[in-house]
Amino acid sequence: MRQPDIVLVNPNLLKPPVSPVGLEYIAGYLEKRKVALDILDLNLPEETEIEHSIKSYFMNADPVCVGVSIRNIDDSIYPSQRLILKDAKKIIRLIKRQTKAPVILGGVGFSIMPLEVLGYVNGDFGICGDGEESLYQMVMCLKGKKPFHHVPGLVHKQQKKPVRPACMKAPGNITRKAIDPAWYFENGAQVGIETKRGCDGTCAFCADPVAKGRTFRFRRPFDVVREIKLFVDQGINCFHLCDPEFNRPLKHALSVCDAIIKSGISRKLKIYTYCSPLPFSEELAEKMQKSGFAGVDFGIDHLESSLLKNLGRDHLEEDVARVTSWLKKRGIAVMHDLLLGGKGETGETLKRVIDKCRSSRADFIGVSCGVRMYPGTPFFKNLSPDDKKYLSQSGKDILAPLYYVAPYREETVDFLCEIIGNDRKFFYQPLGEKFNYNYADNERLASAIRSGERGAYWHILGKSMK
Repeated sequence: MRQPDIVLVNPNLLKPPVSPVGLEYIAGYLEKRKVALDILDLNLPEETEIEHSIKSYFMNADPVCVGVSIRNIDDSIYPSQRLILKDAKKIIRLIKRQTKAPVILGGVGFSIMPLEVLGYVNGDFGICGDGEESLYQMVMCLKGKKPFHHVPGLVHKQQKKPVRPACMKAPGNITRKAIDPAWYFENGAQVGIETKRGCDGTCAFCADPVAKGRTFRFRRPFDVVREIKLFVDQGINCFHLCDPEFNRPLKHALSVCDAIIKSGISRKLKIYTYCSPLPFSEELAEKMQKSGFAGVDFGIDHLESSLLKNLGRDHLEEDVARVTSWLKKRGIAVMHDLLLGGKGETGETLKRVIDKCRSSRADFIGVSCGVRMYPGTPFFKNLSPDDKKYLSQSGKDILAPLYYVAPYREETVDFLCEIIGNDRKFFYQPLGEKFNYNYADNERLASAIRSGERGAYWHILGKSMK
């Protein structure tokens, strides 16, 4: 029987499958440190039952510990409020039936609410924040039966105080061989790449700074391009730069574009990413075009200045129009994501923002109704007693998603359906399947990918609407 130091488990069962970027960087780092590891990717064998896959693995292997990556807590969609963490809880229960090896959790979803998630899924330990070095130290401690409470970002069941996320340098020269990229590209439309970690954004509701920290850890543009080239050599040409905001800070984004242009591979690429309306420049738009960018998703949230201020955003309506114009002029598709129902929202502000978006130059508009409440965010911390009347939660699970929805809760959803109507520029789940861009188990999306569509999910779904 094999005795690896650790088996890394991908419990994300959603379709279309999302390339487990974090798990791949962890695996690459551990392999460089000579850690003996296995990968148990439960998303790969679609024809195999999950329980059978788990039993089969542990019949032939006795690892020192088990690492489980938690990417999502829920789908972050107010009308559905699906608790995706239930899948991970079931999988960890099945794992614990087969082995006494301690289960160590990690990932962005875990790092948002580490103590709560650890208790909910019955994990033994967790690593909050950057997991590479901390998980390496944890494995070595468990392997040598040494004390491990000094490990950065460590979470354990007896812990009472909040956990400070571990922060290390972003991955350098990592060879991503642990996961089959061809399978994910064939079934998932794109492959994820990090150019940095951390976010200094001012968004009052966003959990990225909570999970990833506010201090940037930059990858060298050369390492980013080298990683992209390795995938291109395998026939993969569509990528998602999965930074919280690619253009924050602007200087690093320009440097990455310069490196891609200099490499000479930009004509082979279709790159998608998230960006903030600020900071942005026409120079960046021009270099993104030359680098092979095909689409940008802007989380604009709103276009009313008072609502933007309440959400902690630093841009205004004119900034959104300007950056959209720069990209559209260069043939780059643009998506705007709205976050409605925040503090100060009224029927009048809802109607105005939908009307403005209807006449904007963006290709598609994503509509989210309700602000997902995450502990540790300014929005959550600054709730007044009066604000609590706008809170909405379905389900009795301790981690059931909690939303702030003004002014009418369920009535807000109906009102948005009425004013959006059948305008196919908008994605809004309550309008029906055609308008649904909830990516979790979206069969229309998975079918389009099977038929050969490649790109960002919003771009694929948008094409099918027209």
